[in-house]
Amino acid sequence: MLIQLKLKNVALIEIIEINFEKGLNIFTGDSGSGKSLILDSLNVLFGGSNIPLNHLIRPGKNDCLIEAKFYSSNRIEKFLNQNGFLETSPELKIKRISYKKNNKILSKFTVNDLSINKKLLEQLSFYLIDFAGQSDTFLFNSQEYRKSIIDELGTEELRKINLEVKKIWNNLEKLKASKIEKTELFEKQKENNKAFKQMFNILDQADLSSSEEIQDLQSLENKLANNFQIKNSIKEILNNLNNSSQDKPSVDFLITDSIKHIKKISNFDRTIQQFNQKLIGFQIDVEDLILDLKSYV
Repeated sequence: MLIQLKLKNVALIEIIEINFEKGLNIFTGDSGSGKSLILDSLNVLFGGSNIPLNHLIRPGKNDCLIEAKFYSSNRIEKFLNQNGFLETSPELKIKRISYKKNNKILSKFTVNDLSINKKLLEQLSFYLIDFAGQSDTFLFNSQEYRKSIIDELGTEELRKINLEVKKIWNNLEKLKASKIEKTELFEKQKENNKAFKQMFNILDQADLSSSEEIQDLQSLENKLANNFQIKNSIKEILNNLNNSSQDKPSVDFLITDSIKHIKKISNFDRTIQQFNQKLIGFQIDVEDLILDLKSYV
């Protein structure tokens, strides 16, 4: 609750001090008498911009003061403690001093004469004051804020009951979330089961009762599962059969070399010519094997 407001050299106001009472406080006056300026100064106190910075300090003055006193509460004390303000009191004195320096306007904010940054003061304002004009408000649109006000009106016993109800409510929300998660998982499993049924129907229609078809499928599965080993082994076989490297002669090279030697001596004995024909047959078989292996790969 706002207790007191002091303004000094703020815009058109030279100096004013207003004390507020519990309940409804009303300002009346002619247009231009400064009613809105008083409310705007509260907005500016918490870092707002309802009064432009270049119009904040009264003409002819070098500084201005906006100071407000509020009653504190448990929520406010908790907020301040969490943000490093360990010493608390039943009343809060919020102060903003703005002054001119090197053609600039600088401001200093304090809470109970302790410095506070502008961002943190803006957060503190949500616990202290709300502004509403022509049906708009920003704090009372918050359901949680309205609940917190009602919670503070009760006794300590009611607060304990409230905490217990909140605990039960949170558990209920967790159970609801768990139910939704499990329902989604169940629906997903149903979709998977549906897909499996479709696959089984396709397998049934494929008529795989034939043992040969099943063996063929098993053979294909075995082949695909060992594809890497098969390719490497065939590569080694091809190197053995047809390798141009001199350090490791291949079968094809050795047969060709043998044919050359046979031809040199075949004129000396007709029987040797039979050996030459067999070697040529081996060479053809090896070349066919090489082509088949390459095609298989």
